[in-house]
Amino acid sequence: MPWYRRFSFYRALNSYCFVQSQHFQMVLFNRVHDAGRLITFMDYRISQLQLELDALKSGGGPEAIAKVEERASELQEELKTTKRERDEVLLRREASEKELHKVRSNLAEVQ
Repeated sequence: MPWYRRFSFYRALNSYCFVQSQHFQMVLFNRVHDAGRLITFMDYRISQLQLELDALKSGGGPEAIAKVEERASELQEELKTTKRERDEVLLRREASEKELHKVRSNLAEVQ
């Protein structure tokens, strides 16, 4: 194989690996951004729930207590769901980081 074809092949391979590396970096950034959005949403939701709890506490009486207990059980379920979603996002992020590290090491080997 002539030298200029080998050079072209390695140059194309290097470009391909670079593009793949950028793709995986963007996937990782998107997943981290999604986790950040989830945390921001959870913070906003906690603030709303605190206001709702304060309003229920000021109502007083057995009806308010029943409402608070019912709402507390609903919130426990919502918390479980949110924690599960957070754990899934973190697992996907870790998998992406491992894959990105693998691609970077492959790119370093090619170069």
